[in-house]
Amino acid sequence: MTIYGYLRLSVQELDAGTSLASQQAEIQRYADSKGEQVEFFIDDGFSGRSGKRPEYQRLRRSLATSGLTAVVCRSVDRLGRNLRETLDFVEEASRHGVAFVATSSGVDTSTSQGLMFIQMMGVFAEAEAGAISERQVYSQAQRRKQGRSIGTVPYGFNSEHRSDGAYRVINQVQAGFLLMATESILAGGSVGAACRELNEAGSTTNKGKPWHATGLLRVLRNPSVAGLRSQRGVLLLNEDGSLLHDPVLEIIPLKVWRDLQEVLAGRSFTRTAGDAGDKLLLSSLVKCGSCGSRMHKSKNGNARVYRCNAKITNVCVRPVSIAAWKLDAYVLDQLASLGHMPIVEMVTADSPDNILKRESLNLQIGETMRALTEASPDQITELAAKLVALKESLVAVPSASVETYRETGESFASMLAVSPEVVVHQALVEVIVHRPLVRNSQTVGPDRVHLVWREGPEEY
Repeated sequence: MTIYGYLRLSVQELDAGTSLASQQAEIQRYADSKGEQVEFFIDDGFSGRSGKRPEYQRLRRSLATSGLTAVVCRSVDRLGRNLRETLDFVEEASRHGVAFVATSSGVDTSTSQGLMFIQMMGVFAEAEAGAISERQVYSQAQRRKQGRSIGTVPYGFNSEHRSDGAYRVINQVQAGFLLMATESILAGGSVGAACRELNEAGSTTNKGKPWHATGLLRVLRNPSVAGLRSQRGVLLLNEDGSLLHDPVLEIIPLKVWRDLQEVLAGRSFTRTAGDAGDKLLLSSLVKCGSCGSRMHKSKNGNARVYRCNAKITNVCVRPVSIAAWKLDAYVLDQLASLGHMPIVEMVTADSPDNILKRESLNLQIGETMRALTEASPDQITELAAKLVALKESLVAVPSASVETYRETGESFASMLAVSPEVVVHQALVEVIVHRPLVRNSQTVGPDRVHLVWREGPEEY
């Protein structure tokens, strides 16, 4: 069996108490007491705040070595002075069944006491990270309230450098394009149509690329275009609790922007067509009237056909096939008479009860983290246990969602000319094709094709 001994000495640590020789001697005594061989990893002249130490990195790569029982240091700070980095190392070693031992600190993760000590280190590391994060959040929130430019400048704005810092200002050209897209969508047009209008007008994204629906939606949903300030998806408030709103940075008037969000609330339609390589209109919907099997695309010479897949395995005794263009044309003709029907889309939102539970638990976790930073030694264990329980409760909150349907503003008639597959998969559950009543007949009609409507024919 083998243990690895890690030694580190920075250029500032030159006294005998932290010398490499004293560290090595103490680790050797520990190895001798266990009757095990020891291999040393030595970083001479490296700061413990950085993980980019050659021997430390070699040590991490060697944790999976067969027969390794423990990594031993004289003290925890020899392994590193970055608490998060140290904890990650200990956790990685544990996954390989390797204990971490700090001889002068009395830490041995193979024992329950040593494991508890490491867990408490993790609690304090998280509390420290939370405190730093809170300071950064407060600082950035104050800068946002002052109209300062923070992070990547979104479409519609420029960053203007002044004597007291960088400030965000409206890019009038880009603002005009956003207003054009907003007007088009509120007038009943689709997001895709708005993208085409922007591209034809010579507009591009900040990266110089053509507009696509996903990118335009992201820009139009950004509260900053309405003069609002947000951080991590949360709108910032004034001290009186009102929304922080700056009319000077308002590209889309606030009321108009809110109306726009209502329209955009569910503008993403999920198509349920077959795989990407299947170009036939009715893929995944067509079934053989003889055996009920799915019919797949095939070729008969140069013509594409829907053919019963069960024919290959001899399961279907009367397999059906039909020319793709004939069946597609018949189905589209049936749908054309329903041109007045609206295109709807499903909107999925998290359950309100789950949202409230998560918010409540997150608030309790935040309060517990703050309490830990000021707790006495007697309170730390109780607070740490409470923190673990709260986090387990947060993970246990189910991800149930509520599904609702909204009209997109498009109709069957308008969508059939652009994306007929959208209409097909909204209106139909399946298309059942039977063999012709007259042998070799090429006609396609209701006696041969049965359409199964998604909501029942009376809805249409």
